[in-house]
Amino acid sequence: MIWPAEERWLPQLDDAIAPLGSEKLDDPNTLRGAAIAVKGVLRAELPRLNRLLAEAARDIPFDDLSDLLRGAAERAPADSSVRSRSADAAEALDRIAAGLAHMVEVHNGWQDVDNALWLMESAVRTATDRESRLELGFSWRNALGPVNTLEQLDVEGVSTLRQSADGFRAVLADETQTQTRLASAFYLYAGAVRLQFKRVDTGLLAQCVAIGKLETSLKALIEGGS
Repeated sequence: MIWPAEERWLPQLDDAIAPLGSEKLDDPNTLRGAAIAVKGVLRAELPRLNRLLAEAARDIPFDDLSDLLRGAAERAPADSSVRSRSADAAEALDRIAAGLAHMVEVHNGWQDVDNALWLMESAVRTATDRESRLELGFSWRNALGPVNTLEQLDVEGVSTLRQSADGFRAVLADETQTQTRLASAFYLYAGAVRLQFKRVDTGLLAQCVAIGKLETSLKALIEGGS
């Protein structure tokens, strides 16, 4: 199902790749133009979609359901299995809620890192002299801020970036390196970031979908216990 709000921008992807159907695919300019157009659409829309996903995860009524289960446990007879099962279920739900909240925080951290790289990308393409390299170095130091913050949340994920980050840092510091080599090192790092972001994004989506399948039952349980 495509939500009406998304029908506004999805046709832009069709427009972006349309030249590939009418032009020669061995023309570098055609391929480059299509790639730039697709990236432009995704750059504008994906952060918004990721924000909506995170907001949807936060809106799941874990607290209401947990309170309901604890209330059921308190009302049940002391020797009833309902009391222990309800209490255990409430604790399990609290753990799920805490885990999902952490996943959302990690997701948002990777989004911040990805956003910083999008801002750097145009500077990488134009870093052809010493002055532009110095400006890029400043942008790079700023871009490391979100990474340092994220490391407190996802140590294992950030550790996968070290080699490519060191590679880009070394090329950036070496004025003898060409702009092509600089861009190659940058995209190697950006690719590592986006691979990890996709892992987190996919995991959060899967979690939300699994919980979303229970939405009707959860609402009925909450409303029935009100």
